[in-house]
Amino acid sequence: MEAKLKRAVLRATRPKPTIEQPDGYDPGTWTENRLLFVGGEFLRDPVVMERLIPRRGKDESDVAYQERVERAFYVPFPAKVIARLIGGVMSDPPSAQVERLGGIVPDWYETWFENVSKPGATGGRRSLALYAAEALSDLMVTGRCWTLCDLPRPAVARPVSLADQERRGDREAYLCMVRPESVINWEKDRDGNLLWARTLCEEIPQLDPFGAREIVVERYTTYLPDSWLVHEFRRKTTDQQVSDDADASLVDGGTHTFGRVQLRQTLCPPGLYAMGKIGGLARALLNKICALSMSEIKNLLPELYEFSGPERSRSADARVSEVQKDPKRSVNQKRGPGYAQVRGHEDRAEYVAPPTSGYEFVQQTIRDLIGWIHDVVEVMAASNEARGAALRRSAESKAVDTSKEHIVQYAIGNVLRDHLLDVLETVAVGRGDKGLTWTVKGMEDFADVDPAGEINEATLLASIPWNSPTFEAAWRLRKIRNLMGEEATLEFMEKVQGELEARQAHQDEVETERRDQQINPPAPDPAKPEAERAA
Repeated sequence: MEAKLKRAVLRATRPKPTIEQPDGYDPGTWTENRLLFVGGEFLRDPVVMERLIPRRGKDESDVAYQERVERAFYVPFPAKVIARLIGGVMSDPPSAQVERLGGIVPDWYETWFENVSKPGATGGRRSLALYAAEALSDLMVTGRCWTLCDLPRPAVARPVSLADQERRGDREAYLCMVRPESVINWEKDRDGNLLWARTLCEEIPQLDPFGAREIVVERYTTYLPDSWLVHEFRRKTTDQQVSDDADASLVDGGTHTFGRVQLRQTLCPPGLYAMGKIGGLARALLNKICALSMSEIKNLLPELYEFSGPERSRSADARVSEVQKDPKRSVNQKRGPGYAQVRGHEDRAEYVAPPTSGYEFVQQTIRDLIGWIHDVVEVMAASNEARGAALRRSAESKAVDTSKEHIVQYAIGNVLRDHLLDVLETVAVGRGDKGLTWTVKGMEDFADVDPAGEINEATLLASIPWNSPTFEAAWRLRKIRNLMGEEATLEFMEKVQGELEARQAHQDEVETERRDQQINPPAPDPAKPEAERAA
């Protein structure tokens, strides 16, 4: 690979998605979808607002348009729909099981499932289930998700044996979520396997706390089946135009052991791509709500308009006052408390505001849009992907759930399980763990909960002496998850699980101490009287 490459070569992007080829690059749409999903202050980006709230033709002035944008507000209704889908899928959190035929599975994986983040990374611990929820959010919002599987970079030359690598921590694999907007180009073979992929990260660092942010760094990382390369291009923030013929320098690179492109991608089937269906409705909703709000504000704060009569009298004999002769009389007089307006004949002042006759119709169309956004789940349930998933579930002799929302959640769970399976297999190859067979479970049981039935069943289970603390902790956790419903977030359930494990550990300590005292009772204290010792 050449030490320098033209910026145009690195900056080239994959074509936009089409109906025939949905696996394309469309950062503009994805950014809009993400902002319509999140809402809030993130919608204040002027470039994005120019696309989400277009101007009213060429006649709208900059001042009028800027006022509309500044007064814009938005209620992210798509978030409620997508969050409900994600919460439903994650109510049965994913779990991974690994086996090795005729061998021992490394204990490392059991610990790793609890924290798949990069060692020492900011953001705290992130379990495999929590990572899956974040990947699912990208699938719903952009129609795809990317995961980078990586290993720590050895401080010294790579040791020869796997045991040495294990001791040094060189095999501590981790996962990184990569936003689809950052993966600018890639290519696949006819079987759909990635041949290479490239990411772009732009930043304006300020290493000197007393300096200024003057240099823009464009960092291009190219991932290949056996290696990775990093090229950088630097430019000043004051540069108005940057030539694509400029050279980008190779600043880093190396080989890896994953045996495939370590950046893994999964596409969401078109029928399950939530924001692909909601995005247009959300844009229309944003514009209608803001237009109605702007009109209401103009009615509440109307403008005072001056209408001046003619400067000349219609009769040749009539006398015209000096005020009437002044064509600027409506604007050259002071206005406010303590001032009187001197007007001419037929002069008048009126408050002017938009008509309100169409408000009821617009309010109804807004309600319709909100209803259509919530009806998207039914559209997704009617897709070929969702129907196919429901048929497969029936063929597996499982309880068939006819709820449209549950059908969609089961289909989405299938997609996410495939992604996690691909990621786990990639991690195992990168670590050098051969002969492992992976199974990803979960994200398939979404039965509606009867609170009274759950409580009765929990009471019955608690009354049975199972003599298995592991089983008791497992069913308690499941019952709590079912009873909490949508409020059983991953963070909440991880906290509950930790509390249950701490409670069980305390009970084990108490029971161990009790048994020790029965087997080895404490020696009597000779300083106490015999009667007191007997008591």
